[in-house]
Amino acid sequence: MIGREGCVKELMRFKDGMGRGENQMNGKVGTLEGEKEAIKLTVTEAEAKAKKFSDELEALKAKLIETETRIRQLIFEKGELSKMNHDLEG
Repeated sequence: MIGREGCVKELMRFKDGMGRGENQMNGKVGTLEGEKEAIKLTVTEAEAKAKKFSDELEALKAKLIETETRIRQLIFEKGELSKMNHDLEG
C-alpha cells in the first residue's frame, strides 16, 4: 500500500508539473498573440502611410509635368516675341 501511495504522490507531482507547464505555454501563446496584433497594427499603419506617400508622389509627378509643359510654352513664347522684335527692328 505504501508503494501505491508513493505512485499516487508521484503522479500528483507530475500532474502539477504538467499544469504549470501548460500555464507557461498559455502565457507564451498569449504573449505571442499580443505581439502578432501589434505587428498587424504596425503593418496596417505602414500601408496607410505608403498609400498616402504614393498619392503625394503621383500629385508631385503631375505637377512636375505641368511645370515642364509651362516652361516649354514660355520658351516658345519667348522665341516668338524675340522673332517679332527682330522683325520690327529689321
